[in-house]
Amino acid sequence: MNNDTRKIRAAGVEQGEIPLDRLYRLLTRGELAEPVEFYSPARGAWLPIAGIMDDISAARDERLHDLRAARVKCVRILGAGDECPACAALLEKTYTPATVPALPPAGCTCDPWCRCVIIAVDPDEEEPAETKRRRPAGSRAKKQRTGDGGHRETSPVQQSADGCLVVLLIGVFLVAAAAAAVFC
Repeated sequence: MNNDTRKIRAAGVEQGEIPLDRLYRLLTRGELAEPVEFYSPARGAWLPIAGIMDDISAARDERLHDLRAARVKCVRILGAGDECPACAALLEKTYTPATVPALPPAGCTCDPWCRCVIIAVDPDEEEPAETKRRRPAGSRAKKQRTGDGGHRETSPVQQSADGCLVVLLIGVFLVAAAAAAVFC
């Protein structure tokens, strides 16, 4: 299990430093009185427990900086499948790295904490409304290098399949990294 610990406060009473694995068990068993908060050394403040994973994993600003450095134009928020209403409202939408909402969102009540992540998506398939522009018909076809040194044109359907595979692999990596941070 991860050695990360955080100061915890439950119903206004400090509980001391608690390792993440123990904190997870306490929260899932309902053994901590609400509201539960953690102290973020990076932010120097007590924050709702929903944001603890964002505090422990690479900082959001660092992740967004990496996405921009990789020239990612579009991102989405991927949920864990049991997200709260505040998180669910952010899913199925496409954002630019500059406009993606903060995680966890205000009002997040995910149990035991928010597990949403930001993933990169193919801009040709998931272009945000604020950057959409009209493209001439047929302009989406791309040339792709073949194994024999030649080129072949790929259809939008093939590009979509390739893009979905990349998004899937990035999403699986991010979820695995977050899980490893908590359970390894």
